[in-house]
Amino acid sequence: MKEIEQSSGYYRDEVTGGETKQYTFYLKNLVKKPIDLWIYPADAAPMVNGGKSYMLKGEKNTSVGAWIAPSKAQKVRLKPLEKLKYVYTVKVPKDLDPGEYVGGIVAEQIPAEEASPSQVQDKAVLLIERIPRIGVQIVLEKDKQAAVQDMSIDDFKHSYISNGYSQLTIKLANTGNILQRPSGLIMIRDANGKGIFSQSYDAAAEEKSIYAGKTADMVYHVKDQILWPGEYSAYFETNFNGKKVSRTFNFTITEADAKLAQDSLSNAGLLQGRGGIIDWLQNHPWAIVAGAFVLILIFGTFFLLLFLILRRKKKEDEQDRQQVRRQTLQTPQA
Repeated sequence: MKEIEQSSGYYRDEVTGGETKQYTFYLKNLVKKPIDLWIYPADAAPMVNGGKSYMLKGEKNTSVGAWIAPSKAQKVRLKPLEKLKYVYTVKVPKDLDPGEYVGGIVAEQIPAEEASPSQVQDKAVLLIERIPRIGVQIVLEKDKQAAVQDMSIDDFKHSYISNGYSQLTIKLANTGNILQRPSGLIMIRDANGKGIFSQSYDAAAEEKSIYAGKTADMVYHVKDQILWPGEYSAYFETNFNGKKVSRTFNFTITEADAKLAQDSLSNAGLLQGRGGIIDWLQNHPWAIVAGAFVLILIFGTFFLLLFLILRRKKKEDEQDRQQVRRQTLQTPQA
């Protein structure tokens, strides 16, 4: 049996298959008032753009979180500054494939308005310090050198956040059985192939893991311009373990979409000074050509009508002068 007593840390074990492991955790209340907690085992799960987190209470575990007993979430009340010790058992599957498997024990603080004065039911494990949700990892490794390393780009979505800016979300899945910290980029092009947005990422540099068998939301925001109505393509690339996977998604922004974005930007005071129609014209040069043609047509028609009117008036004036001369010649001299 191993023990750990720290706010940040983890267990790491090499396993074969069919083994039973026991891990001890400590749960401590650091404040001078009682707190209520949920304690439960969970698989590790990536945060947005990768990073350390866990499956939520009630979500189905498929890895280490599913091998831990007791398996059910337990409600615990800690007295001021109280510290308790708990032991969890992990039953490693006999047919476990080579790889790296990550789970842990999570403590989730229950808001005061939701807590009830129930007694402590059972046990769990961790150090709590005014953090709503925290966990200690259990990392199990089996023949890591033989692990399958693969990733896939599964989905793309364009949406608008509350202030009207565009949000781009890529579903990046670790389809292997060892964690990855990939790098890569996203690029948005318009219908003419012009690059209008790009951003790179490097999860390795920031140690943002995407765990085996899990999918991360890779989220990016286009803050320097509005994506006007039209056709676009999103290219996403990920690099890991000497491999590269890429995929291109096509998407459409409608007039209604853009109108909502403009209204949100205007309400947030972010559209001022951005040029409004100027930005739109810069992204739609055909509109400038069409506008110029219409202006030429309008001015051309105006000058043609003016020329015809002046010509007709000149002709009428000439006719009037001739009529006056004829009348003068026909009048008898005194």
